[in-house]
Amino acid sequence: MRLRTAAVSLSVMFLLVYITLYLRIHAMFSHVRDEDFSLPPRARPNSFGQGGVLPPVESPVQDGGDAAPIALHDLSNVSSWKALRDPGYRSLREATHRRDLETLRRITAASELREFAEGLLNDTARLVEVAGSPWAVAAGWVQSRAVLPARAPQLGALLFAMATEKVTRADVGYQGTQLKATLLLEGGQRVSFRPQKYARDKVIKGTPYAGYDRHNGEIAAFHLGRILGLRRIPVAVGRRINLTSELMPVAELRLLETFLVKGDNVCFYGKCGPCRPETAACGVGSVMEGAVTLWLPKNWPLKKRLWHPWKRTYNVNKTARWQTDQDYCNIVRSSPLYKSGPMLLDLIDASVLDYLIGNADRHMCEMFAGWEDSMVVLLDNGKSFGDPDKDEVTILAPLYQCCIMRRSTWQQLSWLTGGMLGSLLRMLLGYDAITPVLTDAHYRAVDRRLKAILTIVDTCIRTHGRASVLVTDAAQ
Repeated sequence: MRLRTAAVSLSVMFLLVYITLYLRIHAMFSHVRDEDFSLPPRARPNSFGQGGVLPPVESPVQDGGDAAPIALHDLSNVSSWKALRDPGYRSLREATHRRDLETLRRITAASELREFAEGLLNDTARLVEVAGSPWAVAAGWVQSRAVLPARAPQLGALLFAMATEKVTRADVGYQGTQLKATLLLEGGQRVSFRPQKYARDKVIKGTPYAGYDRHNGEIAAFHLGRILGLRRIPVAVGRRINLTSELMPVAELRLLETFLVKGDNVCFYGKCGPCRPETAACGVGSVMEGAVTLWLPKNWPLKKRLWHPWKRTYNVNKTARWQTDQDYCNIVRSSPLYKSGPMLLDLIDASVLDYLIGNADRHMCEMFAGWEDSMVVLLDNGKSFGDPDKDEVTILAPLYQCCIMRRSTWQQLSWLTGGMLGSLLRMLLGYDAITPVLTDAHYRAVDRRLKAILTIVDTCIRTHGRASVLVTDAAQ
């Protein structure tokens, strides 16, 4: 009886803590309208209710040269956390889509490239009706070599659902060194939420892996992977969440007890190794921006994690062997893991993606259990887009030490020169709920880094011959 009484008392105490914290924060912001925190004044809707359209400013890509990024039809004025549900949003989105297609047709001379780019754009922009659950559609996409197909007409609807569906449960994130929350969306879909820690134009200095995760990097990496044909990155989209009305009422106690108020802003610090009250992520008022990443289906479990052979020591006083041994690739290739099969070429593909986004934190290899041909799934891309002026060439060590690349990857990269890569990435990110996702400097950096990758491949070809460098999985 005493144990039962103690258990009831403890439950009542936790309930009182929850109610007290919720009422305290909610009272602070009950006088504030949701839209006050959605967008800065200069980005508020202009004739939005009447389906107003902002005029585009376009800078076509010139053949064979760099180009100023294309300033596309601007959706940022309607991307508040709740404006996506406004009836006028769909008409503005459709107008943007038509204008982007016109731009693509002007700047792409090759019909095959234009068809490919239009397919990506159509899948992103169109909000097609989904028969049944969008979560079931996404789960059905996953295969051993990709998390979504080359053409996914329901992708726009899936991204829209991830950015708008009601949160039914919130808990702390899975293990790691970065702040995350795990959310359950209406319909039972689990997602990871990475909160914003930096402003868009914040430049991260220091080591190549310095700073907190950048939530916008997860979103940009997903779409860049689609462009490169490396569809190995879980689906990610931006979202703004009202912490007091959407998250706190459905939060588990272990997450709820990490909420606090700093100044006029609601914050939380969650559960992770370095997570502390002083490292909490804060919203603007009660509204927090972040990236929502779709969890992989339960029937596609990951096998035990392996260390990446080119991982860093994360110690400025200690270098890894690959950083000093130029024959290191031969050591890697002597391992049964990399001697045959797709894994080594997957790591080289990953190095290409990571160099483009500036991610020097790829330290694990994660693959599906039970599949010999499993891709290396490219999880955790948040240590990206930190410094647009720094090109960390050591990220490409797997490429320049092994001097091999999939022929298909090389062909895709060669397609996207002349400013096309940055321009197409900008178009796709223009439909995200937190657009603009990247600054102009990061789009320029992506195009500049692409040149460096192709230069390295050209050097390898001159040294070893085209047939030895550009290979298929079977020829590895």
